[in-house]
Amino acid sequence: LQDPWPQLSNYDLIRIQLLLGSVRDWNTVYAQACESFQPRARLEQAEIEWRFFSDDGTLESSSALVTWSDTLCRAMRTAGLCLDIDGRTRNKLEAVGFVDVSEATIQLPINPWSSQKRLKELGELFYDCLSQAVHSMSMAALTRIEQWSKDDVLRLVEDVREEARRLTIHAYCKL
Repeated sequence: LQDPWPQLSNYDLIRIQLLLGSVRDWNTVYAQACESFQPRARLEQAEIEWRFFSDDGTLESSSALVTWSDTLCRAMRTAGLCLDIDGRTRNKLEAVGFVDVSEATIQLPINPWSSQKRLKELGELFYDCLSQAVHSMSMAALTRIEQWSKDDVLRLVEDVREEARRLTIHAYCKL
C-alpha cells in the first residue's frame, strides 16, 4: 500500500478499511490515492480506534479492556505503527489535495448492552469480532515488543473476552 501504485489514474473510488496498525506513512498512501483519481472521485476510510470508552462510568481504568488497549497501542507505537485515530486525518487529506473532506464517528458497542436496536445489533457483531481478534492482535506485539510471556498474554486475552461479555460494562470503540 505504501509502495508506488500502478500508474492508473482512473479510480473513482478507493476504500480503505481497518488498516490502522498496518501503515507507517499515511501521507504517502493519501498522496498516491489522490494522484490515482478521476475528477470527482471519492476516498472512503473506515477504522476502529482500539481504545475503549464509556459514558456512564461502567468501564474502570483498571479493567482488562483498558490494560489491553493501552498496552497494545503502546507496543504498536514502539514498532512505528499506530492504532489510534490521531485527529490529523483531515489535515493529511487536505494537504495532498483532497477537498470536501467529511468525517463521521459511530459508537461501536463491545457487546449488545445498548437498548437501541441498531447499537445492540452492532454490539453483537462487534463482540464476535473482538473476541476472535484479540488473540491475533495481541500475541506478536505483546511478546515481541512488550516482552510479555505467552501465558501472560493468554491470561489477558481471556480477561478481555470475559469483560467484553459482561453486559454491565457499557463500553464502546469509535468507528
